[in-house]
Amino acid sequence: WMEIAMRRLADDEPAAAADAVRRAIAAPRFDSYFIELVMAIERGLAIASDMSYVDRFRDGFSYGAAMLVSYYDFTQYCKSVSMDDGMWIELCDRVGEKMFADGTVLLDQAVGLALRSVAAERSGDRPRFEVAKARQEEFRRRYQSLLATREARALLANDERVLREYVENFATYGELAAQQRLQVETERLKKLPGYDPCNFVSGYAPESPD
Repeated sequence: WMEIAMRRLADDEPAAAADAVRRAIAAPRFDSYFIELVMAIERGLAIASDMSYVDRFRDGFSYGAAMLVSYYDFTQYCKSVSMDDGMWIELCDRVGEKMFADGTVLLDQAVGLALRSVAAERSGDRPRFEVAKARQEEFRRRYQSLLATREARALLANDERVLREYVENFATYGELAAQQRLQVETERLKKLPGYDPCNFVSGYAPESPD
């Protein structure tokens, strides 16, 4: 419904776009089905190639990321609505709230908080805007701190068990929880006697058995 809303805005049909946004808000959940797409690609590659599990998922994540919907145009529209247009301000806020609450991908959640911040700014309610902006910045810091951990990213590429667990957590709990659990597992393995320290090194590729 959000893709339909953006298409209607591109066609200069704001009333139809508003109806699509209402349907998105009323839907049982907000989901971009990113990890499901990645898993489907991995299964296809498992059948059609001799690629390793790690390589199949690397390609799956790459293709899936390339196909994620961009909400830039919708966010820009929310930024442009008149401060007197209470209907659209509310719609932008409510759909942002749903994206953050239901989103399983960090990017979707980040966009949701951005929409809430934009709506608060357009409403002219300064205290509300300050609260929304603070939440957005807090989430951004958490987001960046998780994605910036090189050792955890290297571990995903070098330990198939860790990658399988990460994918399962992503599919079950969402990307944020999966990243958090990955950090915990990274620290646990770093302290585990006998665990291969090269698994935490970017670019490390274990030799295939003969």
